[in-house]
Parts: sequence; C-alpha cells; structure tokens
Amino acid sequence: MELQLEIISGKRKGEIIDIVKGIQLDGILPFLLETDAFRIALTSANWIDNPTIIIEDAEIRLRPSKPCNDKYVFSAEPAYKDHSPQSLFYNYFGIATFYLRYETGSKTELQELGQADILARKATVSQIESMVSFILSTDQSELLNSRGATRRGADVAPDLNDTPNRLLEKLESNIQVLEEQIPYIVNRPITKLDTRLETVRHTPYIDIQEQGISWLAENISVFEQTTDPTLLYLSGMEHL
Repeated sequence: MELQLEIISGKRKGEIIDIVKGIQLDGILPFLLETDAFRIALTSANWIDNPTIIIEDAEIRLRPSKPCNDKYVFSAEPAYKDHSPQSLFYNYFGIATFYLRYETGSKTELQELGQADILARKATVSQIESMVSFILSTDQSELLNSRGATRRGADVAPDLNDTPNRLLEKLESNIQVLEEQIPYIVNRPITKLDTRLETVRHTPYIDIQEQGISWLAENISVFEQTTDPTLLYLSGMEHL
C-alpha cells in the first residue's frame, strides 16, 4: 500500500509527500508544516473495506476514487472553513505515525503506513515554552487546586519552599478575590439558610458528591415513580 499527501495550501502547495514505513535512505523523515492542509490518497493493489487513516486520536474515513494503473485508490479531502482548507496538525508538532484500519471479512486489521515529522510555527513554540515555564514555576498543590484535578475539598501537602515571587502572586490573587467579593457580602450578607423541596431534572452534568450518594443510598424510599424518564423526583430531598 502507498500513502501520499498532496499539500493544497501555503507556499508548498502542489507538493507530494510520500509516507513510507521504516527508516528512509537518507535517515530523514518527510516533513509537514503544522499549517499545511493536504489531501490523502491511499493506493492498494487489492480492494479493502472501510479504510480509515488513524493519526493520534484523529480518524479519517477514506472513500473510493477513480482507479489508477489497475490499482484501487482511496482518498479524503480536508475540512473547509470560510472556503479555506483546514490543517489537520494545527497546534501539533513532533513525529506523527499514520495507521490504516480496515476490515477483512469479520476481522478489523490495523497496519502502520509510516511516519512524518510535523514542524511547528514560531508562535506555537513560544506558547509551549510559556506553558512549560509556568508548570515548572508552579507547585503541585496550586496546579491541582486551580484545575480541579482532585475532588472538592481535597488537597496535597503544602510546599513550604515556595519562592518569594510565588508567595506574592498567591497573596495578590487572594486579595483580588476579596476585593471582588467583599462588596457583595457587605450589601447582602447571608443571615439564614432555609430548606425547600425541589424537583430536580436528571442530567449527567449534576455534580453529586460522596455525601449525596450516601444520602441517596440511605433514603431510597423518597423516590417516586414518574412517566418522564428525564425527571428525578425526590419527595423529601432538601436543598440549602
């Protein structure tokens, strides 16, 4: 099988890239720019069913094209936006491995076709450098708390070796939160909490914590039947 990429955008428009499995004769992989948009053409001596090109987590379904030199050709066009072809590798760089997934009878086969070197723009490299610098300068506890990697209320042991700059940044962030919230607290302070019965529509986005699951397990009797499959009705559930 032969895999070819035809570049259809940028300065390299019209150039054909051959993706070959194994080490190249000159030891250099074919390369693509992250901004290159391209057509995909797969040539095979035999007919194959449901051919799909897989690159990382992207799946590209190929369609039969006009045969060439008694061989079968399967191809795919890039997506278009505002009449411009879109790049598959935008904001990606490194070695990309091309796989072919196809069906033979009742089995699904996976075959490696080759690799290409994806070159990044200067802007992308700068963004990555900034991201790596931020991660290296931020302690583990702050990363987990800011991105919600752990459940609510959880934390890791505090790092007592923070640099003065990091401590000042944390203090500045906390002061900013106080400046934004204090006027609301002063104007409308919370004086009491009331309970109310409420019908809650079921949704996969409801954030049910461990306490909620435990309460439901102990109070199964509060559920009542309903004809609406999306409705969760709790006759005695209280919300603060």
